[in-house]
Amino acid sequence: MRIRPSDLGQTILPPRLSPETGFIEDAHPPIELEMMEALQDFLMVAYDKKGLILEALPTSNVYIARLKNYMEHPIFRWTAPQSNWLEDGARFNRFGLRRGALRVCVSTDDPAYMPTTLRTEFALLREAAVALGVGRTDAEKWVEKLRLFGLQEFARKHRPVWIKK
Repeated sequence: MRIRPSDLGQTILPPRLSPETGFIEDAHPPIELEMMEALQDFLMVAYDKKGLILEALPTSNVYIARLKNYMEHPIFRWTAPQSNWLEDGARFNRFGLRRGALRVCVSTDDPAYMPTTLRTEFALLREAAVALGVGRTDAEKWVEKLRLFGLQEFARKHRPVWIKK
């Protein structure tokens, strides 16, 4: 991505009042949003090289972040339900920086604040994937892959609290 000085224009936009929520929101020009997305892609490649695993807490993330629904959750960028979404120039690899999916573990947040279960989290992700145009069978395979990865990581890293002697 090449940025010319004339592309930048006004780089700092004043906050505005959202007509939808009534809250004050910050705003970014399109060129700045593109730069943020490219930087995120660059960092995702670096995280993957280090072997990091991202944790997704879908209900908590939708509730706390500026997401309107589960379809906007970044898990779809991190580990897309359809591999072609990560091909060079595709939906979640517009700048051709990504080399594949990241490892993601789905979890729940504190049940006192987010009354949900893993079963519900996976069902919500499956339905969001279907709403994004993924076939139900592929969405179920994607969710099952996420579920199994979480179980494998738990089995690999879990240490019993109580050890019998």
